[in-house]
Amino acid sequence: MNRVIAMLLVTAAPSLAAAEGFTVSDLGSVASETGCVDRAENMMRQYGQQASIGQVTRGNWSVMAFNLSSQDYEAVVSCNYGPRDQTRATMVVYSSNSGNEEERTRIVQQLKNIWGN
Repeated sequence: MNRVIAMLLVTAAPSLAAAEGFTVSDLGSVASETGCVDRAENMMRQYGQQASIGQVTRGNWSVMAFNLSSQDYEAVVSCNYGPRDQTRATMVVYSSNSGNEEERTRIVQQLKNIWGN
């Protein structure tokens, strides 16, 4: 079920970028799919040490995190093949509380800061 949700979020991400409650971020290229998934899982777990996180689920090509921060946020990082044998990392952070864009933006920035280190 989680894999289906992740796939739906990632395939719909371009159209959801402007939708309320969603923030889509390009995290850049990574040398391999496994390396991307490892890095995404590490990012989510580090975030959990700094803030709070309910659950992290790792798949073959994605990592999902549930109940981030105020328990109202979910995140998925999708690791998809890109040009020149690179893997592209895309992150979607979602909140059903679409009115709190500041909190979602703060979470996205924290995750991106961890990814960049």
